[in-house]
Amino acid sequence: MPKTSLLSRLSIRLTIAFLLASILGVVLVAVLAYRSTSSEFSSFLSQVQAMEQMMGGAQIINVEKIENFPGFPQAFRAPS
Repeated sequence: MPKTSLLSRLSIRLTIAFLLASILGVVLVAVLAYRSTSSEFSSFLSQVQAMEQMMGGAQIINVEKIENFPGFPQAFRAPS
């Protein structure tokens, strides 16, 4: 029986090809997912920022004493 190299066997070649194709597929999916996610997250942040500018609220966090708050008959101090 002649001695053959390891890479001359068809099963070894197919296994290596399958592994390379799998790794390439995983890397491609990871890159595409990263690009899509970062793009969507940037879009989300810009939408949130636009909504915050339209709302104009949240002044209650800048006061020390809150008066005339529904459900509380007397004024109370804001937590600091």
